[in-house]
Parts: sequence; structure tokens; C-alpha cells
Amino acid sequence: MNEFIVQKKLKTQKKTRKNIRKKNDIIYKSKFWIWPSKGKITIHSSRKKLEIFGKYNQPILAAHEGQVVYVGNNIKGYGNLIILKHKNNYLSIYAHNNTILVSKKQKIKSGQKIATMGKSNSNETKLYFEIRYRGKSIDPMSILTKK
Repeated sequence: MNEFIVQKKLKTQKKTRKNIRKKNDIIYKSKFWIWPSKGKITIHSSRKKLEIFGKYNQPILAAHEGQVVYVGNNIKGYGNLIILKHKNNYLSIYAHNNTILVSKKQKIKSGQKIATMGKSNSNETKLYFEIRYRGKSIDPMSILTKK
């Protein structure tokens, strides 16, 4: 009987550990973090940024619900840029867009079309995508739903 209780506790602890990173830093796991676009994926060597190569004017979707905190092209190297703020200190960054379909302070739903794919000073059409937690880039593969 005691052995059964111990095994049950271990299973519960394993489920809880899935949401904990090093140093007890909680990652906001949710089935609602989705891929922002389809296409060939390149993961930067730091594994904290993605480039998704696709077709010109291909839809870009919000990876998670949130609010638009930045729209513009004043940050060098990012072209037309959108930054969304999410719960629990998360940001998602979408760069090199062709057409931007949202405005600052607008509330966004997960999967909502926010832009179209473009190219900024490049021969290739792509989306630069990044997720930040408390200002630091994290591996998007750890939070996005599996493809």
C-alpha cells in the first residue's frame, strides 16, 4: 500500500517538473502557444531565435494571446516589427513583415493574423521570430506546440 502511494507521488512530481526550468524559473507552458507561420525553419546557433522562410505575403499569426506593445520600423535590422506582450512576463517578436495588420495597444487572440511575411534588405522572404521571458531570449522550441 505504501509503495503505491510513493509511486503516485513520484508521478505527480514528474508532471510538476515539466513546467520548471533551471533555478526554479517557471516556463509558461500552454497548449495555446502556436507556430506563427509555416515554412522552412532555421534555428540560430543560440537556439533562441527562429527564422521561418516562406512566401511573400504569407500570413503571420500571433503565437499566443496578448497585447501589441510595439509596431514600427525604427529598430535597425528588424524591418517592419511587431512586439506582443503576454501574461507572465513574456514577449513575442515578429520581424521583417510586409504588411502589418495590427496597431499599438490592440488586444490579440492566439492564432489571429497580425501581419504578412516580407523581406527586409534580404533576397529571401522570411519571418524572424523570438520569445522573451523577463527580457531574456528563450528557446522558442521549448514553448511552441509540436509540429
